[in-house]
Amino acid sequence: MSEDDPDGPENSSQNSTQRTLTIDEKDAIFLKEESIARRDEEIRRDQAQRDEEIRRDQARRDEEHRRDQERIAEMERLITFLKNSDPRLAAFMSEQPDNTPTTEPVTAPTTAQPPGPVTTSST
Repeated sequence: MSEDDPDGPENSSQNSTQRTLTIDEKDAIFLKEESIARRDEEIRRDQAQRDEEIRRDQARRDEEHRRDQERIAEMERLITFLKNSDPRLAAFMSEQPDNTPTTEPVTAPTTAQPPGPVTTSST
């Protein structure tokens, strides 16, 4: 038994055996890594485009919400003005709950048909 290798000479040669890659094998590994790096870059670029699209969409929605809030505030000021200037409107508005429609649903009038066959005159 060797002093350097307590397991004996057989295990020493098995543990230290390392195969050297050929240039073609190294090139194949490099090309695979390069391909993976390109795909990773494409994925990052696509993700950045999606993120930018999401930011633009969110900004658009935020602007729509801001405009809607301005319209609501304007309508509330108008209603307040009208209530203050016309007591009839104030009375009407205080009678109507906020979520109730102000008109009754329209139904078609029913008309009774005379008994017997319907005849038309031909002139």
